[in-house]
Amino acid sequence: MKVSKAIRIAMALLMVLLPLSLLACSETAPEAQTAAEETPTSVLALVTAIPSTAAPTVPDTSEEPSSEATPAPTVIPEATPDVLYNPLNGSVLGSKEDFTPFAVAVNNNEEARPQTGLSKADIIYEVYMDSGGETRLVCVFGGNLPDMVGPIRSGRIHHVHILSQFPGIAVVTVGASEKKGYNFYEQLGKAEIGWRSDAVKGPNSSLFWRDDNRYAPHNCYADLVKDREVAGDYFAKYDLPRFFTFDQDLPGKKGPGGDYTLTWFRKYVVTYEYHEDLGGYYRYYNDQLVVDAGKDIKNPDDDINVVFNNVIVMHSDYTYGGAANYANFTNTGSGPCEYLINGTYSKGTWTREKYNERFTYLDEEGNEMKFCPGKTWVDIVYDKPEQYLAKK
Repeated sequence: MKVSKAIRIAMALLMVLLPLSLLACSETAPEAQTAAEETPTSVLALVTAIPSTAAPTVPDTSEEPSSEATPAPTVIPEATPDVLYNPLNGSVLGSKEDFTPFAVAVNNNEEARPQTGLSKADIIYEVYMDSGGETRLVCVFGGNLPDMVGPIRSGRIHHVHILSQFPGIAVVTVGASEKKGYNFYEQLGKAEIGWRSDAVKGPNSSLFWRDDNRYAPHNCYADLVKDREVAGDYFAKYDLPRFFTFDQDLPGKKGPGGDYTLTWFRKYVVTYEYHEDLGGYYRYYNDQLVVDAGKDIKNPDDDINVVFNNVIVMHSDYTYGGAANYANFTNTGSGPCEYLINGTYSKGTWTREKYNERFTYLDEEGNEMKFCPGKTWVDIVYDKPEQYLAKK
């Protein structure tokens, strides 16, 4: 194949120019290197753009430790369970199951004294029985139950006015009034009290006995420990009620109100005597000290002196009706109160808006009263004693 003259000339020129071109490249290489050194950013850009295949650099851990102190770890305290208190006396309960409230209608006739079981009662209420000049006690136990309590008598309608404050309470009586308008059993239903022990009407009449050291009707007793066993899980259905407000730091002193006298009838005068060393009051019936007779009711050496840490004197209107002049007191609304607490005397007011609520005790400024932990005696007396005493 013939090569044209033009092609031959071009090839000749290429042979001449190629060596010259290679020589020029070798002479300009240092200048290019210098330019590269003067523009390092282009190199860094290139390095970051190309993944490295070199082994990763291991950080140096041989540095000296910091001189700063390491903070102590935060300690989170363990959660503590809520402390439960007996709402009747302010003592600590091991569990809710330890609160098993019972109420017992206790005879207060002179032939029935000294009674048994009073030293274990948290609250004792005293009320007029009838217009014949006698009172009866309603003893309320929160959980420290006596294995002998009495002498026990019949329940009355105004006893239920007191018991309706305590949801889930169990009631122990020897019969009860059933007269129209004064029916104890009907009133228990209104108060929603669901467990009782009754020596006359039943149920649980087998839990009672009579002590031969006294004559009827001043000799009927019961064992509340056995009653609690029979009641079973009755108490578990109810929450702990709110009742008194207690203050562990109330000061004790012998001051106004250290001693106090209350006349129920002309021939029945009560005296409270404060003992600072005991932190409470002895109670006297016509100069006879109130004691717990214990199980051996004929043995004075078995007697236990009973100290009351708080005394409440509630004033209310009483009415009487029925063939036996059954007593009843106004139990809603409000009325005057007197308080004996740790050797001090003060006045205030009791209030209760409606049935089945607790009585609330207020001081003279209208604040809820604070009581000493321990036992409380509540006297519910006639609001106008001078009128009542004029009839006696």
